[in-house]
Amino acid sequence: MKANKTLKFDPDYVVGPGKTIEENIAFLGMTKANFARHMGIPIGTLHRLISSEIPLSVDFALKLEYVTKVPAAFWNSLETQYRTSLSKKKKAS
Repeated sequence: MKANKTLKFDPDYVVGPGKTIEENIAFLGMTKANFARHMGIPIGTLHRLISSEIPLSVDFALKLEYVTKVPAAFWNSLETQYRTSLSKKKKAS
């Protein structure tokens, strides 16, 4: 009988919260322009959030909660995990 091996998930890439935002927009059947209007932000700001050019602030997380019905804590956690992973990856380089 073989010994149990612990599998380790250690990707060499980092995915920002923008990917999840995009998935939610699609799930809701909204255009990005309509989604941005519902959030009360310019479409350019939404594009920068999706591409992770700008961090997802607590204010944006609350707006996302309002539009998607997904708790702001979830969005804040995604952002924290993303920025932490970026920092670790940068230090490892």
